[in-house]
Amino acid sequence: MNAFLRPFSLAAALSCSGLAHADFVGSLGLITPPATVAFSNSVVSTGFTSTVGPITYNFLDTWTFTLASDAQLGSITTTFDFGAGPGGPTFGISNLQVRLSTNPISGSPLVSWLTVNPAGPGFTSSVALIPVSPLLAGNYRLDIRGTLASPGSYGGTVIANAVPLPAALPLFLVGLGALGIKGARKRAAVAA
Repeated sequence: MNAFLRPFSLAAALSCSGLAHADFVGSLGLITPPATVAFSNSVVSTGFTSTVGPITYNFLDTWTFTLASDAQLGSITTTFDFGAGPGGPTFGISNLQVRLSTNPISGSPLVSWLTVNPAGPGFTSSVALIPVSPLLAGNYRLDIRGTLASPGSYGGTVIANAVPLPAALPLFLVGLGALGIKGARKRAAVAA
């Protein structure tokens, strides 16, 4: 292959495989659920380009985070503020989407691209990212993409909810303990 064309073919291959670089990478740090962590990018820039059907996305931001060693995360809710700003109600951004993956990406995303639909100017909109199985301790990434029409920005929060303890579990454990005590007394009575 011509040495001149090699960089272009590599860039095209990375773009097609979904492994293209992010335009912005931020860190949410260590998260120990339950937690609420704010994120924002006040200077969204174009660079990444991907066309899906009739929509062309021209920016991709990545927010990385680490779950604490004792964490077990059942869901992540991302909330975006769609207050009126330059360029329109979505801060100059349309077709806003989020997804959840491991960091670095290996295999399929944990939650594929979900669209954030604004209720209207001045409102907030939330999207729940619920993986098939709870997230355990490790490194993850939240990707945000959209179409930037004018100078844009976004802001929001990540709400990390721990996996809830089933309400019946304490009663079940008490019941098992009572059966164990009753069985021990019965064995002691038979032995005597």
